[in-house]
Amino acid sequence: MRVFSKQLRSLSLTFGASALLALAGCGLEAYNETGVVTETGPEGDADTDADGDSDSDADADADGDGDSDSDSDSDTDMRINSVTPDWGTTAGGTVVTLNGTFTASSGEVLFGSKSGSIQSWNNSSISVSSPSQSTAGLYDITVNSGSNQVVETEAFTTYEDASGQASVMGSLNWWDYNENVYDPGLDYGDSVMFMNVPSDFHWWELYAASQDSCSDNFVSSNPLNVYTDFEVPQVQLKQGSRTVSMDWNSTSLGWVGEFTSSALSQGSAYDLQTVTSAVYPSFSISDVTRGPKAFTVTSPSAVSGSIQSLSRTNLNFNWNASGADQILINIVVTPTGQWTDKVHDVTCWAKNDGSFTVPSSLFSQWGSGSIAYLIIGAAKEGTGTNPIDNGDARIAGIYWRVSAAYTQ
Repeated sequence: MRVFSKQLRSLSLTFGASALLALAGCGLEAYNETGVVTETGPEGDADTDADGDSDSDADADADGDGDSDSDSDSDTDMRINSVTPDWGTTAGGTVVTLNGTFTASSGEVLFGSKSGSIQSWNNSSISVSSPSQSTAGLYDITVNSGSNQVVETEAFTTYEDASGQASVMGSLNWWDYNENVYDPGLDYGDSVMFMNVPSDFHWWELYAASQDSCSDNFVSSNPLNVYTDFEVPQVQLKQGSRTVSMDWNSTSLGWVGEFTSSALSQGSAYDLQTVTSAVYPSFSISDVTRGPKAFTVTSPSAVSGSIQSLSRTNLNFNWNASGADQILINIVVTPTGQWTDKVHDVTCWAKNDGSFTVPSSLFSQWGSGSIAYLIIGAAKEGTGTNPIDNGDARIAGIYWRVSAAYTQ
């Protein structure tokens, strides 16, 4: 039996398609008031043309205007049957297909009051690139062609463009416990994912204000503002046959889950499977994160060696974490061994250059006989993009080395 048991902690962040009907002749004879046949065309209708209806023009309806609809004007009424996709961003540039009935071979398409760039146009389909907009929201789509116009009200939703910012955040964690200190078999994985208001923020900024710095009981000045109305009970990350499932958690306001080693593929890209919501367009994201990848820590030796005592001096960390974006360090000092009784919760965000020193000045209440939990993680983000708003998917895959020591 090892000295320590598994410690659990939680993180709370406050921070009409309609068809056009033509009235065609059906081979019936036309009768006058006395029931006498007045005239019969070659196809059996009561006129002398060859179209099968009862008027004298050459189209297949019963009016006299020469077009294929049932009204008496000389055009074909335009209509929009579908808009695909029916969303884009304020940056514009989304290629939208309008299916329906359109006149002529050219015209104008407005999104609100701004013109889109026509890509192609025929009588049944228009391809148009959406214009940029100053604000997000719902926009009417208007098609103008000559003297004809059709308006589809609130047919296009524009989301704030998030290019260069994060709109999907979270972490995919693997916790590797030092078996020289802990009981074997404690290793496990957990994950959390948020859909958030676009922000230029990375997960490691929850640990310190800047790179190569530390803080005790750090609280980020950049709160993570998350959306809460997706109405999606579960999301899944997949890498080949490996699946990490996360369920909606109304307390965390995100999706959370745990997984075993069978779902872990170290260093590989995980894809967010299609998310279908009643209040948001369906979407999926390739390379939403990377599987946590093991790395070595050479000092302090307490991270991987047997139980030992640590003095209140500068703590030098040395590691080899090839491919990681950033290194995260967490040192918790507690007199009782219970996380809730901690007197220090020091967190650091370090450049992945192989070494970092945690200054002893952060441990003013470091006392003899306490327990120091030593946790160091190698973090790597995916490269995926949220197709709804062009925002980055910044879910960090983090491999954590977990150990503990006595203080002296």
